[in-house]
Amino acid sequence: MGKAQRTKGHSWERAVVNELKDIGYKATRILEYQTENAKGTDVKCNGFNVQCKKAKNINVREAYREMQETDQINVVAANWDRDLTLAILDWSDFKTIMEWLKEKRIH
Repeated sequence: MGKAQRTKGHSWERAVVNELKDIGYKATRILEYQTENAKGTDVKCNGFNVQCKKAKNINVREAYREMQETDQINVVAANWDRDLTLAILDWSDFKTIMEWLKEKRIH
């Protein structure tokens, strides 16, 4: 991966953190070289591990599988160049969120 791609990826990570902070969440960027247990996690936010990907072609399956299994919900924040931005998570985690929303009567 070239310097331009790394810079683009790091800028996307910072943007994700700032967008989450803008809506009132505490989000922290995790630098993989600073901690050994950050494999696959770029951002931590309120029970979510986020793997940030920004490129013309993103292999979401591979990005998701890079993440370590934890008791937190893993999400891939995928931003395709000049196209879609999606948050992708495991179906069981999506159902867990839906159940929580139902319990809180937010539906």
